[in-house]
Amino acid sequence: MPTLYIDNTNKTGDLTGADWTFTNGSTAVASAGNGTCQTDGLVAGDYVRPAGGTQWYKVASVTNEDNFVITPAFQQATIAGTATINWQDVSVKNGTSIANAWCHPALATTDTVRTAGDTIKMRANQTHVMAGIDLIADEDGTISAMIEFKGCDSADDPFSDANDTHVMFDFSDTNFQCLWQDDHYWQFENIDFIQSADGDGALYFLQSDLAKIIDCVFRDCGSTGLKVNSAAMLDIQDSSFYSNITRSIYLSVSSLNLYNCIFNGGVEGTGVGIYALGGLVFLYDCTFGVTTTHSARDIGLDGAPMAMIARRCIFDSAVVCVITSQVAGGYLKAEDYDQVEGAHKSYYWNGIIDKETTEVRSGGALSSIKGTPNANCVANFPLTLMEWEEQAVPASEQTRGVCIKQGLADPTGFPTNTELYLEAEYYDHATNCTVTTAVSTATISIYDTWTWFPVTFTPAQVQKVRYRVILKVKKSAEAYYIDNQLYDADPI
Repeated sequence: MPTLYIDNTNKTGDLTGADWTFTNGSTAVASAGNGTCQTDGLVAGDYVRPAGGTQWYKVASVTNEDNFVITPAFQQATIAGTATINWQDVSVKNGTSIANAWCHPALATTDTVRTAGDTIKMRANQTHVMAGIDLIADEDGTISAMIEFKGCDSADDPFSDANDTHVMFDFSDTNFQCLWQDDHYWQFENIDFIQSADGDGALYFLQSDLAKIIDCVFRDCGSTGLKVNSAAMLDIQDSSFYSNITRSIYLSVSSLNLYNCIFNGGVEGTGVGIYALGGLVFLYDCTFGVTTTHSARDIGLDGAPMAMIARRCIFDSAVVCVITSQVAGGYLKAEDYDQVEGAHKSYYWNGIIDKETTEVRSGGALSSIKGTPNANCVANFPLTLMEWEEQAVPASEQTRGVCIKQGLADPTGFPTNTELYLEAEYYDHATNCTVTTAVSTATISIYDTWTWFPVTFTPAQVQKVRYRVILKVKKSAEAYYIDNQLYDADPI
């Protein structure tokens, strides 16, 4: 479990000779006839760059003294006649000390074998340009010994820089990324993943479980910042996402925890903060669109069953959540919405449910449940406005009820007793675990007035009873309000 080091200024020396030419889009590097590649000992696997260049290139092969081949193809404008090539001889530089630090992150992920518990420390305030190359991992850590990929800072400062500026992985708007496929138990810290044009994001976890991302930034990507596909239990902490053209996180059939993360539209006006197609996400103390709003929505759920639970999160874009398919069965449940204690809000494909403290029944509870259906609220896809559970209900005839109000003046009509009702689910056998439901028959007949919705039933055993208010229609009413209390007699 060694500690390894990366410093992109570290070189073995310079290749001698003169008049080297690096040609844009070409893998061939040539001198004008006075090169000394073989004399100096350049071999495949070493790294080179033009003196003062921004990107290191791996040597694929050496042809002769004057010619060698690099990978990837040269990404910058053609450089002709340069006298100096920086060179890192990887047989000398093995990454195990600061003096022998590797010059390129690929030496720690692709070129050499990792073991569980390895820590890779990268010098602070350095940009690793990786235009034209995917950074790919090969090995797994373990639950007790993760492989750590860390940008150094003033608290962890082996290079004595006293610098807290993040390391950057810059893909320079090329169609490349960091790809972790079937690579488990990795941790990333103090890294900015920027300017990837890859549709699968600057960092892509594919079937890679239990990764951690701590204090990282995902920005200025042509499509997606971070993509997570078929991966379980990733933790993302204290990280920022902005200016990613389409979405900052693209989640598919995965589980994710986010703590204290910031999502913004940024200069590029990111369309969606988190776009999810199936899985489970917990959000804790995150903010969305507070500094710069998302151009489409903070949260988008689509395509597969998706549960998203937000606690103490702030949502500040014009559109908070869009659920685009009833097939998804997805929802966003936000507790302490906008970091207001006790303010709860849930988004479903067919409507929104809020905790309401201003529209309450006189003499009733201090809050009400506000249900706002949309056009997707129909008989086959009802909106459950409320669900409660009462314990140890006696095995005798019972009456329970709630008070409901339709809130909009000049309505086009009222729901029937099969479109809006209270149901009680109770045990109907003295010993077996079987249940049945009883439903209310009341209807609303006047807007902005509370109506008592009772239901009568007789449990066959002392057991719990579940109560639900079901809405199966969208009328012109803006919302329906439920007095947030269960009554056993008409309280109106």
